[in-house]
Amino acid sequence: MVRLYREVGGSPRENPRRGSSEIESLRQQIENLDVVSAQELHQLTASEFWCQECGARISDVAQKQCGRCGSEVASRSPKYVCSSCKNGVDPQADVRCLCGSDQAILASELEADSQPSGEFACQRCGAPVDVNWGSCRECGHEKAIRRADVR
Repeated sequence: MVRLYREVGGSPRENPRRGSSEIESLRQQIENLDVVSAQELHQLTASEFWCQECGARISDVAQKQCGRCGSEVASRSPKYVCSSCKNGVDPQADVRCLCGSDQAILASELEADSQPSGEFACQRCGAPVDVNWGSCRECGHEKAIRRADVR
């Protein structure tokens, strides 16, 4: 049970009614929110760079050199990716990827092994994908559809 109270110098507050349009509107907005996994949240919020020499994750973009090897060459593309979900990983610092895998491969090997045939596209952005990839390389979405089904 919630009690009404009077603020000092104010008027009494009322409890919102269950049928209130404001509460109903908020409830609808909450139900319509997208649910994202930890991996998707990481992809959406990550603005990381990678050392192209040793593969280290560079968290401070103002940094002039890699803290591990001293290289001055960085890229948004990781040198190593998780063998399961294909997210970028630093094999010397990351014990496990967000997906739980502890295996990493060179991103260049993945690129050479897997080029999209054009038969499948990302369900979210429509980019061509290989069904063996863990996620779309453009937007990170994990579902693919046949090209004929792309709208």
